[in-house]
Amino acid sequence: MIYADAIDFKEGMAGVSVADLQGTWGVWGFINLQGKEVIPPKYKRAKSFDNGVVEVQTDDKWIKINKKGEVVE
Repeated sequence: MIYADAIDFKEGMAGVSVADLQGTWGVWGFINLQGKEVIPPKYKRAKSFDNGVVEVQTDDKWIKINKKGEVVE
């Protein structure tokens, strides 16, 4: 897959940006060191992992998710 943008690997994960279904580029997900998509691209923005969690932006707010894509408090 070709990515529009990427964030450096941190904790074995890298944020990657691709076009969404409407053709708007810039939705973010995460791949592992083998290049396998671990968290599907669906977030408006993303930061880097820190202590096993990462902040991502949904339509209206920032949330934290773990390496499985599960929302954490």
